[in-house]
Amino acid sequence: MGQYIIKQNLFAIRDKFMIKDAEGNPRFLCHGSLLKIRKTFWLETPSGAPLFTAKRKLFTFLPKFDIYDAQEEKIATLEVKLSAFVKKIRVESERYGSFFIRGGVVAWDFTVYSGEDDGGVVCAQISKRIFNVRDAYSVDIYSGKESFIMTLCIIIDALYHSNKSR
Repeated sequence: MGQYIIKQNLFAIRDKFMIKDAEGNPRFLCHGSLLKIRKTFWLETPSGAPLFTAKRKLFTFLPKFDIYDAQEEKIATLEVKLSAFVKKIRVESERYGSFFIRGGVVAWDFTVYSGEDDGGVVCAQISKRIFNVRDAYSVDIYSGKESFIMTLCIIIDALYHSNKSR
């Protein structure tokens, strides 16, 4: 199990997240596009080596993101599902399998399940908190797919909490 903290300034001009483990050690860095029409995020190691890129698809009824590995090969698609109150997201990946993400009404807490629905094994818990002028997420990952699930967490923030991504 890995526990991570993501912090972002609420009033930053550019999306930028430093992701640290529970001991405060830098584990990942995520930065987002500033002026692109197609919202894009890059997840890297602290030294700058690329891990994943997430690109929002244009002209879709509900938001969709394609996720690419370091070699720019498409490895997954994330798709928001139509739902009245709770947030529902499906992720399909040939490399990592299927995931179902379920969030609360205000989109502050999410659970990531392996499989097609919320009957699968819990892979991660994502919880948002606000401290002063920063958004902070606590991410508990129970599987060995930390960097991939961290990419999903960054997309969730872009979908539900970043005014710059809309």
